[in-house]
Amino acid sequence: MVECSTVRERGSLGGVARAVSLPSQVRSDIATKAAKARWSPMDRQEVKERFWNKIKKCKGGCWVWTGARYTAGYGEAYDGKECLGAHQLSYILTTGPIPDGFYVTHTCTVKLCVNPEHLALVQDAVEELKSIVRSSLTAGRQDCINWTRAKNPRGYGSVNRNGTTTYVHSIAWEIANGKRVPDGLFVLHTCDNPSCLNPLHLFLGTASDNMQDMLKKRRHGWWVHPNSIPRGEKHGQAKLIASDVIKIRQLYENGVGSYRTLANRFGVSRTLIEVVVKRKAWRHI
Repeated sequence: MVECSTVRERGSLGGVARAVSLPSQVRSDIATKAAKARWSPMDRQEVKERFWNKIKKCKGGCWVWTGARYTAGYGEAYDGKECLGAHQLSYILTTGPIPDGFYVTHTCTVKLCVNPEHLALVQDAVEELKSIVRSSLTAGRQDCINWTRAKNPRGYGSVNRNGTTTYVHSIAWEIANGKRVPDGLFVLHTCDNPSCLNPLHLFLGTASDNMQDMLKKRRHGWWVHPNSIPRGEKHGQAKLIASDVIKIRQLYENGVGSYRTLANRFGVSRTLIEVVVKRKAWRHI
């Protein structure tokens, strides 16, 4: 028998196992059972209490996460088993599990916000793309099918696939043809619509074909007049809106916040705040 004093001194089942010189396999079994026992209804309640104690309610309705953060600016929280986004855990605690093929996004612009009312469940971009392409093939659509999510400044839709930013029309071609785009080839449009993902409007070509197509349709960088490039919130990769930019400059000029505090408040990087304040970005405002 293991005395209670040994348990108190060692503080854990693993410590007790080592103290009484149990075989390694027995110690491993004890550790496994202890790990499984950690996740219980009481632990779940503790996760909730610890989570909601790390928020700060701000004007405008945002509940800002004050705990750990990822380098991308989102909050990082522990659910008792693993670390995940604070906004994801907020959704799980208040609504339920996140279905496969979906992810949690913000309806506000603050990455650290965990207010359930500012969160929405959105289908994964690649899964949504598969659904769009397959339904268009079934229906035999001949018109352009425009991508309505993220686009680059030239209007091409893009998604994050396995950690890599990939053009939507390239993935659409792969879905329709059941294979990857061969090395050295590119997916081109027969229509002059960069956001179109209708497989019937897509074909393969070489780098030379791609360049000739861009020059023919005057979509190469050499032919783009500076005044025709989208600026401000109309830019496909804008992180702020015009009213945010004005507010940031006013707050900084009045000494209300530093680059870092303003970055946390608006859910963007410190560098972006600096270039906005110094008017290296958003110079038209």
